[in-house]
Amino acid sequence: MLTVKATELQFNSDPLSSSEVTQSYPFSLPQAEHACQQLLLASQVSQRWQQQDNFHIAELGFSTGITFLTTAKLWQQENKGKQLVFSSIEAEPIAIDQLRQLYQQLGLSSVCAEQLLVEYPDRLQGQHRIHFAAANIKLDLYWGDITEVISELEFSADAWILGARHPSQAMLPYSAALSDGLFRLTATAGYLAGITQGDDSLRQQSELNLQAAGFEIEAKISHNSEDQADQQPILIGVKARQKDTPSFTLKDKSWLHAQAHAKHASKTKTALIIGAGLSGFCTAAALKKRGWQVRVVDRNKAPAMAGSGNQNAILMPRLSVDHDAQSQLTLLGFEYSLRFLNHLKAQFPELKWDACGVIQVARDAKQWQRMQRLYEQEAIPESLLCRVSKEQASDYSHCAITEPAWWIAKAGWTIPAQICSLLQQQYDIEFIANTEIVSLQYNDDTDNKQWLAKPSGNQAALSADVVILANAEHANQFVQTEWCPLSPKRGQISLIPSQSFSQHPQCILCSDVYLTPEIDNSYVLGASFISDDTATDIRASEHADNFIKLEKMLGTLADKDKSNLGGRAAIRAVSPDRLPIVGAVADSARFRQLYERAALGDTRQDYAAAQYYDGLYLNTAFGSRGLAWIPLCSEALASEISAQPNPLNRSLRQAVHPSRFLMRALQQLLNK
Repeated sequence: MLTVKATELQFNSDPLSSSEVTQSYPFSLPQAEHACQQLLLASQVSQRWQQQDNFHIAELGFSTGITFLTTAKLWQQENKGKQLVFSSIEAEPIAIDQLRQLYQQLGLSSVCAEQLLVEYPDRLQGQHRIHFAAANIKLDLYWGDITEVISELEFSADAWILGARHPSQAMLPYSAALSDGLFRLTATAGYLAGITQGDDSLRQQSELNLQAAGFEIEAKISHNSEDQADQQPILIGVKARQKDTPSFTLKDKSWLHAQAHAKHASKTKTALIIGAGLSGFCTAAALKKRGWQVRVVDRNKAPAMAGSGNQNAILMPRLSVDHDAQSQLTLLGFEYSLRFLNHLKAQFPELKWDACGVIQVARDAKQWQRMQRLYEQEAIPESLLCRVSKEQASDYSHCAITEPAWWIAKAGWTIPAQICSLLQQQYDIEFIANTEIVSLQYNDDTDNKQWLAKPSGNQAALSADVVILANAEHANQFVQTEWCPLSPKRGQISLIPSQSFSQHPQCILCSDVYLTPEIDNSYVLGASFISDDTATDIRASEHADNFIKLEKMLGTLADKDKSNLGGRAAIRAVSPDRLPIVGAVADSARFRQLYERAALGDTRQDYAAAQYYDGLYLNTAFGSRGLAWIPLCSEALASEISAQPNPLNRSLRQAVHPSRFLMRALQQLLNK
């Protein structure tokens, strides 16, 4: 897996003066917009996107965002009710203060520009998805080295805009590897276009590399003004045909690739989601936005009565020194969930979402050393995390913190059950209560092939093109998924009456347990983490253990602080590697036939592409990090099901892919 640092990209972030802005970006807004329009015209975007319900434009060099904003304006004028995905890669993203100054200097103002300035992501390596709902546009921003980012992407863009730092510059030179990557990521009959002024030898070499990759290359002159001397040559490439279907070697791990696109494109697009918690409703909302008919079914009488029914959920990132897949997914998911909650709050002001911040205290000296090392090694922006003394931590929290800590200003808490209710209302999601699905059967006897979900008792079966299992630890209780390793983890929260507690936190305190600000006349303390225990009774022993861990942060508490406690216990689902399980479900018997030699490490043969049950998916095992993982993973799963560009790169998609456990089990079986 590709490992990237949780680091802020390193370059000058000091705000520029007005004169420096002008010197750094010496162009007018009409010039910039005209340059963009010429590239869109060269790649025949306007003609082609009117013939498709979904269109995908990718760009090298987000720079000032003017290409995106110009494209968005044109898209809204010409396309009603259609979906645009705009993907842009930028190795040196502009700081938000500089971008804001530039827009003011250029007089650039639009609804999309204003939203971009509000939701512009921290300059952290990785992929950041922003939804422009009113315009039916998804913007994927990739911060990082272009070659590394390209190697991690899996999509088929209808058009590529080969951008630059600003429109007065030429496009970058294209190596053979980068050209091959662009070809791989372009749809058949897709175009690329870029301004080619500059060094002739570099331009010629770029053209040769793009041709060698498979593009048919032509060039034309763009008239950028009435001045004939101010003409810009535009390189145009067309992907006339696909290359032969590639074979997969052992290192390609074909069993972790996404299933073939467009499997459900011609169907009625009906989905049944089993599980009415946060995972179920976030998945339902993501599919509804894509035009799916969705039903959510649950064994309980109302939504969010299991793990998602807790008093609240904490949203905060998790960082590690090696920035492993958990850390990467949690950090990107944290920022995505912030945008998700802010959008929902704007739609429903009654949403209880409080970005009050988190004080994170190390559980012991060893963990503090790791936290110190991470902070020193990684240039994490202070907008995300900063180190504070115990006095500062006490001041932020209004509590007597006993150790230095981290301050995570954007973190906060919300109520998962309320999110489920508001998503159900916003997207008119049908909910079927008191219905326990006990078996799944794929009906392939007719032209209308569908899944049949059979409930217990005499209830009629429910049918759908696609079934998503979002029912936590119960997701492996079907024949098709019984191989999936899910462990139940009991968690009990303690509800402390606010009028009788000696501490009055104004932000979240977090170590081995968390303590929230006052919520409905109680402070929420939690939670225990008990393996292989599915009981939901309230236990005095777990209340006591929660307080023992709390006193490591706050010092000894009085007995009255521990009296008159309420509580709630719920079960979380956890996978063996503590990562979620998200993606298509494979037939375990067929998997063994296809990949037995791969499990033995055979490098001498090619391997088949991934094969899955047609329309069966998992979205589970979120453990105690549901709020940071579920919105992003649900968006990723809906993108996969709908054959759209994914907000997770290849490494992260493979890290959460269900078939990783089929391969591990097969390796253990064959290597005994």
